[in-house]
Order: sequence, then structure tokens, then C-alpha cells
Amino acid sequence: MNELSRTETPNKPLVSRLQRLIAVFFLLQCALTWPLWVSPGYPQIPWFGLLTGVPFWIDYVLFAGVVIGAFGVIANVTIRGRDVFPGVLYAASLGLVLLDQHRLQPWTFQFIASGLLLWLAPDSRGLKCNRWFICSVYIYSAVSKLDLTFLDAHGQLLLNAGLNNLGVETNYWSTESRRWMALSLPVGELIIGGLLAFRQTRSLGRWASYVMHGLLIWMLGPLGLNHEYGVLGWNLYFILQNRLLFASGAASSSIVDQIETINPWRNRVAFAMTGLLVGLPILENWGLYDHWPAWAVYCSRPEKVRIEVVPAEGEEVPEGLSDFLTPGPVFSDSEEFSIDKWSFQTRYCPVYPQLRYRLAVARAFLDRIPTESFQIEIELTPDRWTGVREVISLSNRHELDEYCSRFWINTRPRPTH
Repeated sequence: MNELSRTETPNKPLVSRLQRLIAVFFLLQCALTWPLWVSPGYPQIPWFGLLTGVPFWIDYVLFAGVVIGAFGVIANVTIRGRDVFPGVLYAASLGLVLLDQHRLQPWTFQFIASGLLLWLAPDSRGLKCNRWFICSVYIYSAVSKLDLTFLDAHGQLLLNAGLNNLGVETNYWSTESRRWMALSLPVGELIIGGLLAFRQTRSLGRWASYVMHGLLIWMLGPLGLNHEYGVLGWNLYFILQNRLLFASGAASSSIVDQIETINPWRNRVAFAMTGLLVGLPILENWGLYDHWPAWAVYCSRPEKVRIEVVPAEGEEVPEGLSDFLTPGPVFSDSEEFSIDKWSFQTRYCPVYPQLRYRLAVARAFLDRIPTESFQIEIELTPDRWTGVREVISLSNRHELDEYCSRFWINTRPRPTH
């Protein structure tokens, strides 16, 4: 058995099903957000300044690689007994993400990370690495919501979406009662992450996760907040993923030692990658790691950027941008521009929440319109206990450029033509 093939491992069918599930939902999510991948109209902000000059036809090539790789994984095609297509899928995906920070949607990050772990260690070790990774997703997501701002804002939005569908009116509840009800959402998420982490409670955690994601689909779907289909698809993926990944007896370690002697470096890379995936999100609390890769989703942690502009007299704002301008304060000539609406309506997905990215998009917007003056108001991450946000104002291009220069990661867009 010293020539043992990966295709002979007892966990290979489960690994293969998970890989196919990731590939199917990757294609589905890309279809639901197709302008994010193949439309150059919205500013594209690469992660590194060296990539700003990359021509857009490269994106088409990489996207073709995603499609080819995904279909190869779905069809379970191998080349000379090797699983090449997962590598094609994730390499092309990483290339697309490097060319635009906006593409690092939470589901993109999860699919690439989970898929790479399974590709590197297509056995019980890869499954265990994935379990720890997914447990950390639930736990970090819950912790990101344990603050006053969530209890008063996003938490109330979710709570009302769920209870109003049942005909329950919360307007007459006390503030404390509404906060305690909102707190049940992250607490439930935290409990699910803990239950899934241990074999003895995994089955209970799995069923609890079905209920949670089903409720989120109900609250965020057409009967509730009517969010984008990509959000609903991601929650559906969690249900199907957990059914496979956390099923009792899903991983056997009977031949781990033999696997380790064949591809020890791949196992080591998978373990190191898992350590980073589980450990790095802690740094988000100090602003050293981005919000979405730290699973601060649907919470109040991200910074806010508000843009007011006074269009130049006699000049017209381009038609594609004027749709996202609304009148500013009364007795003012200014208009407010919404980055979030621009993203939702042109890319069918939420804007990347990091401050540097929002300012990069704001700068790209200001480059495209004739304007006499502008005001950018930044509300930094709120204090967990008081909800207070520090406010910074930028009123000219020099101040904006100087503020952007403090970021380590690129804030310059790729040319649109």
C-alpha cells in the first residue's frame, strides 16, 4: 500500500461531495453577482499598487478559469489521477480577488478557504481543518455582534423582520426588552459554533444551524428585508455544507499515517492555513485585519463614509452616477452620494466595508464628476459599550489623499478603459 492513491481514501467521497458543493455555489453566486466579475464600470481597487495597470482582459481569462475549474470539479474530472481542477478554480479566483478588493465577499473568502483546505488534505485531516474553520466563522461572527450598536441598529432590523412577519409589533416594547431580544441572535450563533466544535454535541449544533440559517433566509428574503439573492444563497450553502461536514462519523483517521507519508507537505500547509484562518480574525479588534475575513458580517463594526458634493455649475454629472445622488441638507446646494447604492445597483452585492476601500471608491467617484467642493465625513468603528463613533471630516483633495496614504494596502483604482 505504499503507492496508496488519494482517490482510495475512505473520506474521498465526502471530500468530493463538499468540493462539488463549493463549485456549484461558486458558480451560482458568481451568476447572481456577475457585474462584480466581468463589468469594468465600477471602480476596481486592487490589493497592491503594482496591479493597477493590469488590463481588464485578464479578468475575462481568469473568470474563464473559474468556470472551467468549477465545471471540472463538478464533473469530478482528474488528469492522470490528480485533482487539477480545484487548483484551477481557486487559483483563478484568487487572481480575480487580487485585482479588486470588492470581490472578497464573505462567501468568496469562505469558498476559497474551504476548498483549498480540502484540496491540500483530501482526507480526514482536511475535513477536520474545515470543521475548525467553520466553527470559528460562527464564533467570530457572533462576537462581532456583541456590542451596543448592533443591539440598537442591525439587531433591531433583523428582530423586526422576523417578528413582524408573525404579526408581532415591537414598537411598544421597552428599549431593554428589544436589546435583550436582539442579543439572543449573536448568543445563539455563539452557542452553535461551540456545539459544532465537539463531537458529542455536533449533531445538536448541526440541527440548530439549520434552524438559524432557515430563519435568516426567512428574515432576509422576499418576506422580510428583501436582500440580494446572493445573501440567501450563502445561507442555503451553509445548511447543505453543515449536513455533510458535521454529519456523525464523517471523518475516519484509519489511514492518516499512510496519507501523511505520501503528501506530508500538503498536510502541513493545510494545518498552517487553518491556524491562520482561525487566529488572524482576532486582529480585527485592533484594526489590523479586515472586517469581512474576520466574519464581522451584518454587524455595526465597519466604518461609515458619507459623501456630500456640490456639482460644478453648468456641468452635468454622468448619467450612471447621477442616479445615486440625493438632495443634501435643506438650504444647501450639496448632494449626497451613496457608495452602498452604487454597489448594490451596479454589482448586485454589498460594498466592501473597509474604510480604505470606501475612501478609494469615493476618490474614484470624485475623479469622474465635475465638482466645486465636497465634504467626506468618516465615522470610525464604534465603541463596543457606548456605541460612540469618532468622526473625521475631509474637505479637500489634499486631505483625502493624505488620509489614504496612511493605509498599507492600495487605494488607487485600475483604469476604466
